[in-house]
Amino acid sequence: MSRETSRIHPVTSWFAYLSMYGIILVFCYWSPTFSEPKMMVMAVSAIVLLAVSLRSGVQWCGPFRVLLPWFVLLGYGLAVSVFVVDGPRRIETLVTVFQGGLILLVALSMCRFMEEKKGREKLYAGLIGAGVLVGFFAMGQEQGWLAPLFPVFDHYDQSMYSVFGNEDLLGGYMAMVLPLFLFELLYPIKRFNIIWVLLIGLCLYLLIACSSRSAWLAASCSVAYSIYFVVLKREEKKIHWGWLLFPLIVLVPMGTRVFTRISETFGAGDVGGNLRILFYDATLRMIGDHPFFGVGMGQYAYHSPAYTGAALWAPGGMQHVYNHVDTIHAHSDVLELAAETGVVGLLILLWALWRIPRKATLFMGCLIGFAVFSLLNPVAHSPAHAYTAVVCLLLHCYVGRGKEESYRRVANKDRRLKEKQERLAHWNE
Repeated sequence: MSRETSRIHPVTSWFAYLSMYGIILVFCYWSPTFSEPKMMVMAVSAIVLLAVSLRSGVQWCGPFRVLLPWFVLLGYGLAVSVFVVDGPRRIETLVTVFQGGLILLVALSMCRFMEEKKGREKLYAGLIGAGVLVGFFAMGQEQGWLAPLFPVFDHYDQSMYSVFGNEDLLGGYMAMVLPLFLFELLYPIKRFNIIWVLLIGLCLYLLIACSSRSAWLAASCSVAYSIYFVVLKREEKKIHWGWLLFPLIVLVPMGTRVFTRISETFGAGDVGGNLRILFYDATLRMIGDHPFFGVGMGQYAYHSPAYTGAALWAPGGMQHVYNHVDTIHAHSDVLELAAETGVVGLLILLWALWRIPRKATLFMGCLIGFAVFSLLNPVAHSPAHAYTAVVCLLLHCYVGRGKEESYRRVANKDRRLKEKQERLAHWNE
């Protein structure tokens, strides 16, 4: 097929590319949440990119089919809040729906650039570049090179939280981008292998240094899939597995720290693990009292103190670690979704998972890392993580296997033969 000239204006292309960095990297000096400036950048990006997409007549059929369940979930949460949430508290529901909708819209606006191979490659490079800068900021903060750039909060002893304000979120993000670095190292082989070795080593160092066992679990799952993917698409190319030995050297001096952290899981000194048991107990009680429609989207923080107290004062509740601070999240996105939206919300979640194309792509490793990490953390409330996951989901829909990918639009069963012909025709685009 003849190569077509790009229809994307260079200024628009660079704006989309730089907006990815802004959404992930921007933070403020006065708030430990670090979410507000990211949402502001996201709002500006959504307005500009949606306007460009609407003017250019982009085809949203395929991507919107994948994101439709998430839009339905937000609409359902907004509708249910009218019946189960008191008037003054509906503002929390509106904020949650607005943030979720904004993330979906700004990612959907990227479809204009995913239609062309150059646009997909630029977004892919943006994901890698953002991961490199996040790691650089984290290393500079821990070593003191960039310490003046980051605020110091009272009673906040985390020495390395980068642009997220939290070490666990840093570890989760590293687990999401690690498959991209691994793919660049193993397939295809390039001249710059030493660079990817150093980046993987940095990623492993930050993962271990953040001491987040859930991030370790997420990274293990994402790396396992990535290795499977590389072997699957090996074709006739030789994979130099020996390169993996160099970044693994990082694990040698830090191995004791890993084993010590794992061995103390749910022990007397494991504050994070024991508190999660308390939070999950309280959340399950909340689900039991509101099984069908939940307590309302964005309302978990309001109901959390009552159910946490009920879990502590229930028979056998004194086995829990006493918590002086009421949690605003369940520390499990699935449990929090079930508590806020009930069984209906879980069914919509299963629908959303079912709509993901069942094919092997590089970006599925990033999605697996996000999914595993979200089981034990409130990562869906982090704009950078959620946005990165949605972009990876759309890239997963648009590409085939590997970088020399074929364009594939998500469609129903009666169009599969036509899609196969289109993939073959676009293989050499």
